[in-house]
Amino acid sequence: MWKENPLWGEDLIAGELAKLGHDVSLRTVAKYRPANLPRGRGQKWSTFIRNHLGQTWAADRFTIVTMRFQVLYALVILDLPAIRSTASISDGGSRASVPDVW
Repeated sequence: MWKENPLWGEDLIAGELAKLGHDVSLRTVAKYRPANLPRGRGQKWSTFIRNHLGQTWAADRFTIVTMRFQVLYALVILDLPAIRSTASISDGGSRASVPDVW
C-alpha cells in the first residue's frame, strides 16, 4: 500500500487497513514504511494552485445602500486564470432578501 500511495501518511494507511478489517496502530504502520519513500503530507501549496488554476474562481456577494436608502444587491464573480471579472448588480428596491435568481 505504501508503494502505491507514497505520499500517504501513517494515519491514512491505518485507516484504509481498518476499512479492510485490520486494526493496526500508527506505530505499526510506520514500522513497515519503506525507507526510500518521500516524507511529507502531499504536494506543496504552490503546486496545488498551479495544478488547479484552470478551474479556480472566486465569488462574493454584498449589499450597497444608496443615498436614497435603496438596497442594491451585488454579485461579483472572478475567473482567476483569466482575471476577468463579471459583475452583476441587481436593484433590490425595497426587498429585504436577495432576488431568487441568485
